[in-house]
Amino acid sequence: MKAHYNPKRWRFSAALLSLLTAIFLTPAFGQLDFFSEPLADPFELGLSPHPGGSMFPTLADIDSDGDLDLFVGEKWNYSSGCFTETSLDFYRNEGNSDCPDFQLEASYPFGISEEATNIKFVDINGDGLLDLFGRKDCVSPTVEGAFICILNTGTATEPVFDAGDILYAPLVSTRKA
Repeated sequence: MKAHYNPKRWRFSAALLSLLTAIFLTPAFGQLDFFSEPLADPFELGLSPHPGGSMFPTLADIDSDGDLDLFVGEKWNYSSGCFTETSLDFYRNEGNSDCPDFQLEASYPFGISEEATNIKFVDINGDGLLDLFGRKDCVSPTVEGAFICILNTGTATEPVFDAGDILYAPLVSTRKA
């Protein structure tokens, strides 16, 4: 079948698409205002980083209840090329996926090692359980950091991350001495 190019039809389609885009992206029609002021603390968690620190939020349905739970890692107190203070807090979603209600439950939950702060979750071995990936930053100016992986040895509703089973992949420095 041969396609026919009709410039009149093309111009009409482009004009209609532009009009619909303008209508549905305008705040007056109930759409998001892309240039509004950011919300300071939309979930009222009271989070603010330590001076000179960095926070790393991660969402995952860690308990398989159908809503996303929140992990917030933080690093601060940068000295001699390393962060010397870290934290990882777990906020269980007591609400639902439409109206989350994050409640602080624990620091370094489910046996997660204190080496993990900037973490992500993915099922790396195909067993249906979320495994942990993270980055261990240097603990002294002479020790390099590493990527870490901790396999979930628990269940989908009760995860367990055994700190004794951490897999390390060293970060290779590209800095020249």
